[in-house]
Amino acid sequence: MVVADTGVHGNTREAVENVREMGDKAQPMLKKLGELTEKMEIAIREKNHWKKIGEIMNQANLELKKIKFDDRKIGYFSGGSFKKWCFRC
Repeated sequence: MVVADTGVHGNTREAVENVREMGDKAQPMLKKLGELTEKMEIAIREKNHWKKIGEIMNQANLELKKIKFDDRKIGYFSGGSFKKWCFRC
């Protein structure tokens, strides 16, 4: 597993404002992100589930894009494919 730091400082205020502007439209994405967080917790506890972890990361990245919270460098690392996230799958 590779953990990468893009070195870019986040702008929490901007991210929160984007979600606030979306209003109720952001709720399905936020709910999905919560569900993905729970799935990730389970996948991390299980051994050798790298493929599942990669899939969850890609799904979360798609949801973050929908609420305009997107770090293009993360997209660069993922390549849009869980196989890029998961080097040992």
